[in-house]
Amino acid sequence: MRKKFSEKYDLNSDSGKKPWWYIVGYTILEWIEDTLKKLGFTVNWYFTSEEMKEIWYKRMIFAIVAIVVIVSIVIATKF
Repeated sequence: MRKKFSEKYDLNSDSGKKPWWYIVGYTILEWIEDTLKKLGFTVNWYFTSEEMKEIWYKRMIFAIVAIVVIVSIVIATKF
């Protein structure tokens, strides 16, 4: 079983400091993985390097922000 992000890194120490987007991306990825596992899917994230992981997290956060903006625009135009 994979350790949670908070177990892997001490977020209060200088050596464990990660950018906010890294923490948010990793937390979202863990939530997605846990949800899929509860639904019975087998999940195995595979990143070839630390840079690939960072790029993935940045894209995920951009996608979530874009979805929130689009949904809020749609809701605003309906009312």
